[in-house]
Amino acid sequence: MGKKSLPPEETEEIIPPEEIEEMDVENAPIAAVAHVMKCKVIPFKKSNDLVGFHLRGRVSEVFDTIYQNRLLPIGDYLQALNFCRSAIFTLKKIK
Repeated sequence: MGKKSLPPEETEEIIPPEEIEEMDVENAPIAAVAHVMKCKVIPFKKSNDLVGFHLRGRVSEVFDTIYQNRLLPIGDYLQALNFCRSAIFTLKKIK
């Protein structure tokens, strides 16, 4: 089964290849912030009990935003968090 992500026009900004960072996280709120900040977010099953999110884009800016407590559009964040949580439940059902 392939990895599912949100449509690229909603999640990705065009950035030079040398600036693309990739990271796997297990935290849905961090993945949601990454989505709001135009990173590509791909959920994947790590084990029977654990779902992770592969982030691709300007990942260091995501963590800067979180640690510096910058404002994000709450509606966009909640929509992204809902996507991440739905992915967790969906992937956990798959054996």
